Amino acid sequence: EMLKQIQADLLKAPLDLKAQYTAAAWMFEHGHADEGLRWAEKILKDAPNHPEMNRLLAVYYEKQGNAGLANYYRLQAGPDSEAAPARDTK
Repeated sequence: EMLKQIQADLLKAPLDLKAQYTAAAWMFEHGHADEGLRWAEKILKDAPNHPEMNRLLAVYYEKQGNAGLANYYRLQAGPDSEAAPARDTK
């Protein structure tokens, strides 16, 4: 049901970064990291300083054991990088 809502939101506003972030976060949370990474790449191409996406990637790479990339994305996220990634439950 949540995925259907995300898809509907993206159909209505395909360039909406909030909807794209929601899709990326859902993908990571539901074991679809490859797809989540594709969304993340798209978001960061359009908005390299997107704090929530950078925090989400920092958490992802930390869990993968890649401290270098985790730290990179944490720094990109800005001063609140220690906070958990923002979640949009819409």
